[in-house]
Amino acid sequence: MGRFENMLSKLSRFMDAVAGWGIVAVMALTVFNILTRRLVGWSILGISEYVSVLMALVIGSSVAYCALMDGHIRVEVFVQKLPGAVKRIITAVSGIISFIFFTFVSWQLIKYGNRIRVSGEVTSTAEIHFYPFIYIVAFGVFILSIVNLIQAIKMLKGSENNG
Repeated sequence: MGRFENMLSKLSRFMDAVAGWGIVAVMALTVFNILTRRLVGWSILGISEYVSVLMALVIGSSVAYCALMDGHIRVEVFVQKLPGAVKRIITAVSGIISFIFFTFVSWQLIKYGNRIRVSGEVTSTAEIHFYPFIYIVAFGVFILSIVNLIQAIKMLKGSENNG
């Protein structure tokens, strides 16, 4: 699984870099909009829509890398008191449940994106198509599910020591 994990890590890092550039774009658009509104008296039409779709890109692209770096918040009040082997099993089962859940979420997002694509729905002012961003979020969530599965397998094998 080493080569697959390496590829997953590189993909997650790339997606996180895309998310970082998305945040830079959101900041640049916001600052530019504020400056032009104050200095010139006009603002970018549909700025909130641009920011919204960019934030969908940011969130969808960053969740897998955050999970890979173990950056998500976990409540371990009960689990931390248990022995290492039990803790690993509970963490692995939780990872498998997360894998199943996020795979289902990804599948539902793809179905939703297909419905939005077929209907031709766009944002009201800037007329940006929603579906590409829904697909990006679906892809990010799917990669998150794969990361959860890999981490669960590592926990079951005992190669990751969190106990």
